Amino acid sequence: MRGFDFLVMGWIGIFYGMPAWYANPLLLWSLLLSWKYPFESMACELVGLLIGATALPVHQMVLDESGSPVPVRLELGYYLWLCCFILAFVASYIRDSEGT
Repeated sequence: MRGFDFLVMGWIGIFYGMPAWYANPLLLWSLLLSWKYPFESMACELVGLLIGATALPVHQMVLDESGSPVPVRLELGYYLWLCCFILAFVASYIRDSEGT
C-alpha cells in the first residue's frame, strides 16, 4: 500500500487500533495556528507526534476487506512524516521565542 492510499483510507485505522492517521489533522491545524498562536501550535505538534508514533510498533495491518493481517514495514516516508512534526515544533518554538 502506498502513502497516498494511507492518507486517503487511514482514518479507518481507528477501528483496528491504529490512530496514527489522526495526527494529520493535528499537523494541519498546528500549521494554521503557528502564525498567531505558536505556543498552541507546539502543543498540537507534540500531540500529533505522539499519535503518529503509535504506528512504530505495528508490524501487521489489515489492508483489504478480507480482514487478514498483512506484514508491513515502515519506510522512509513514514519517518519523514514524523520529522515534519519535529520541524514544525522547532519553527513554532523559534516563532514563540521571538515574541511575534
